[in-house]
Amino acid sequence: MFRVRYPVFFLKRAVLAELARARVGYAGQMRPALRSLSLLGAAACACGWAWLELRRRRRHLSLCLKYCLDPQRGFMLPVATALPEPFAAWERIALDLPALNRSARLRAAVDRAEPVDPLAVAALGPSEQRRAYVLFAAIAHSYVNGGSVPWAKLDSASATASPAVASSAPMPELPAQLAAPWRAVCAELGVPCVFIATGMDLWNAAPLGWWQQPTVRNFRQSISMSGCRSETGFHAVRHVLGRCSLGRCFLGRCLLE
Repeated sequence: MFRVRYPVFFLKRAVLAELARARVGYAGQMRPALRSLSLLGAAACACGWAWLELRRRRRHLSLCLKYCLDPQRGFMLPVATALPEPFAAWERIALDLPALNRSARLRAAVDRAEPVDPLAVAALGPSEQRRAYVLFAAIAHSYVNGGSVPWAKLDSASATASPAVASSAPMPELPAQLAAPWRAVCAELGVPCVFIATGMDLWNAAPLGWWQQPTVRNFRQSISMSGCRSETGFHAVRHVLGRCSLGRCFLGRCLLE
């Protein structure tokens, strides 16, 4: 019995060892193929994801171009912080607009201002045109209706408050040095010669620092007609709503369609 089992035992052991060597050799041959197949699958997935992302971005940019939206900020199109040198006199009037309105000196300041060269108006870029629109619109509305506003009833704690004067009748016409550049800028932007919500809420915001979030507390007007907190607060809510909510919702809805 021992003599029979002994050769069988060694034969079985030799067969198992041979099978183990064959399995190791087969696995060694398959490892490079499996590695190449894995790399090929990963490359295919990366190419597919890149194609889908490129398609999404093209769709996003086409919608922004169609509806005049900024690719990053939605309805918040870039607006210049100041106009070139030919508009320096108007920039000074706009920055001092609350005090000029309260003291009834605005109309005299506008009447003394020099006309802007039409070539300088035509040379403005899109962001400068938005700044010019806000500037001339604020001055024009103040010029027409500033004299009939009861400035004495405004917040006396305003930093730009000046001694109030008696009210006067609205001015029915604008001087040519104010009306001409305003009409030219409005024609370039495709907006009417009146203060629209886009200009009041979205284009008339002072830039924020990179660390600041667009909130009601951080909102600052670039050009204010009264200088009071109620005017700033009124436009802050609609500015934050248009910047943070409407633009993203609109683009998200269009991308899903």
